[in-house]
Amino acid sequence: YSVTWGNASTNTTCVNLPVGYATYTITNGTCTFVDSVLIENPNAPSMNIDNIVDALCNGQTGEINITISGGTAPYTILWSDNSTNEDLVASAGTYTAVITDAANCVANVTSSTITEPSALSATINTTDETCPLCVDGTAAVVVSGGTPNYTYSWSNAATTDSIGGLAPGTYTVTVTDANGCSVNLNSTVNMFVGLDELANFGLEVYPNPVVDFITVSSKKDMI
Repeated sequence: YSVTWGNASTNTTCVNLPVGYATYTITNGTCTFVDSVLIENPNAPSMNIDNIVDALCNGQTGEINITISGGTAPYTILWSDNSTNEDLVASAGTYTAVITDAANCVANVTSSTITEPSALSATINTTDETCPLCVDGTAAVVVSGGTPNYTYSWSNAATTDSIGGLAPGTYTVTVTDANGCSVNLNSTVNMFVGLDELANFGLEVYPNPVVDFITVSSKKDMI
């Protein structure tokens, strides 16, 4: 008779087999018998995933918290990102780990995923003053991503997503989402400048009304 194990060993006794089914084949040259035996390790370490903490903001880190029991302490842990801490702190992604105890018995951490929200972003749409000293500029924020709902804090103390009645100038706003992630923006409301205003700066524009071309001249050395 000859014996061949699944790991290619031809000894009748096979040692140092991992936990799981070990297959062997016995043949006498005419007949072949194939079977397997279950190798168990009741003393192997085990683990439990206690908690997964997702990232609050895009690009931040989350956590996978585990508890190890059984086996023979101390344990070594190797996560798929090469971290060796028991509790993993990492960016969004899917992770596994291998736990080895002092007797070289092994347990695997099942695939676990840390998620993150999409990136918080915003833009500001502005309208300029429509006439001299009208103070009627506007600014409105358009937000996407992050985690709704959003709050707004403007440099003029307003707390809404849009503001009006604005004099010419620069306005800043901080947009914060429900997880505390924030983004800062600024926009400028421009002043209205007509022919009368140009005259105040010592400029003359002619002919007025314009026919084919326009000429601008200055009566002052400095504007």
